[in-house]
Amino acid sequence: MARIEQRLKFVDDLAPVVANQGYFGKAGWAFYTPRRFNVDDTIHVKRRGRKQVTSRPIGLLKIHGKGQFNAAITFMVMTRYGLIGHPLTHSFSQTYFTEKFAREGITNARYDLFDMPDVQTALPNLFKLPGLRGLNVTIPHKTNVLPFLDRLDASAEKVGAVNVIRIEADGTRTGFNSDYYGFRQSLTNWVSGSIRQHSDEPGTLSILPANALILGTGGAAKAVVAALNDLGIEHKMVSRMSLPNGLTYADLPNVIADYQLVVNCSPVGTFPNTTAAPDLPYNQLTAQHWLYDLVYNPAETELMRRGKQQGAAVMNGYQMLVLQAEKAWEIWQE
Repeated sequence: MARIEQRLKFVDDLAPVVANQGYFGKAGWAFYTPRRFNVDDTIHVKRRGRKQVTSRPIGLLKIHGKGQFNAAITFMVMTRYGLIGHPLTHSFSQTYFTEKFAREGITNARYDLFDMPDVQTALPNLFKLPGLRGLNVTIPHKTNVLPFLDRLDASAEKVGAVNVIRIEADGTRTGFNSDYYGFRQSLTNWVSGSIRQHSDEPGTLSILPANALILGTGGAAKAVVAALNDLGIEHKMVSRMSLPNGLTYADLPNVIADYQLVVNCSPVGTFPNTTAAPDLPYNQLTAQHWLYDLVYNPAETELMRRGKQQGAAVMNGYQMLVLQAEKAWEIWQE
């Protein structure tokens, strides 16, 4: 946090605050508020350029001292967080963190979407954003960001993909994977809760499925693989193309009865394509199957709907998203 204290003079209902050149590195930057300051006001600050006044707040002014016309101010650079990916047509993360900041009274932080078709130029430029503390990473950049990081946490090394970046105090960047944590914890919560709900003994321990099919091969699938490995659940990857030691969708009618857990890591069924579903032999699903769809919008996907019709247990990806988001926040605050 940088601190600037100076005497203020006000003109009508606009309060110009001319920042010192040493802090901002440029002469002539001025900040305006729509009215006069009062003692203890918190003001969203907008930067005035040569030609126009931008609408993006870049900081806060906290007013201290006595009287309306003479006050000492503290300028706080807004702590910035955001999501990079492409396309970013809908974001759980922005909604979640904006509501979190409002709920918890976090007034000096904001969370933005940074739609980024290509990271090569855009990501290094984004890292220069004043106040940037952390980023979430989504499709298609969970592995594309790796060359731009200085180090990887054990979670990211285990998964081989990054969905959380923390900008350190010295400007270096560390990659983490909170998808791994979110999936593992949500899966164990789901299975444990379901078994206890249907058991006559409240203390019954969860019994995880013995094996799993993973639909998709992207960054989310890498986190799922790492979590299943740690939980001791055998698994096979399923793809449209043949994979070493994997399966294709054409193979599933012959094997799906042998796999209790099916995890959809593909975007199939995501809004607005809500009638789409992975190509499974749904008529072979039974009450012994668990269908975990990482898609969260809509709340009930076509995969889930068809599975329920066959008696299978189903869950969407919302709890995983909440868990991974809170894990990301924990990482950024360390």
